[in-house]
Amino acid sequence: MTTDLFELTDDQIVSELLNALPTVDSDALDVLVPAVRKLLDRPRPGYTYRAVVVRWVDADTVLLDIDLGLRQWTHDEPIRLNRVNAPDRKPAKGLATEWMRDAAPEGTELVIRTHLDEEDRYGRLLGDLYLLADDSGRYLDLNAALVDAGHAQWYAGGTRPADY
Repeated sequence: MTTDLFELTDDQIVSELLNALPTVDSDALDVLVPAVRKLLDRPRPGYTYRAVVVRWVDADTVLLDIDLGLRQWTHDEPIRLNRVNAPDRKPAKGLATEWMRDAAPEGTELVIRTHLDEEDRYGRLLGDLYLLADDSGRYLDLNAALVDAGHAQWYAGGTRPADY
């Protein structure tokens, strides 16, 4: 099984760099790891589209207008955040949803990376959402940001926790 490049940890990056460059010193690693991370944090080409937030249904489901290219758009497309499980019970559900509405309000342009037309059991496409975070061209992974903010958990399938 191959590892998704977006899921590599900094420790894994260091390990791979040390394998490839056994004489590299720690000062060089301090420069190389952030540079590699910046490259990996960009959306993967191929299944990446520009999109506009129409409405957040809840913290892990959003309706998007998606630019498919060549003046073709799909509207009100339901997208389920890939690998993320947000609470379905109040008050945590409301807090998580409000956090996403603040992070990417209606009308916000973002980038979506879909996964080979993978769908969840409700027919929603799975996607990773990225927001252009600053003038450096660096993208903010909204899926990871929701988890980092404590409003969701990483989810790899199977039974979900009872409190979610």
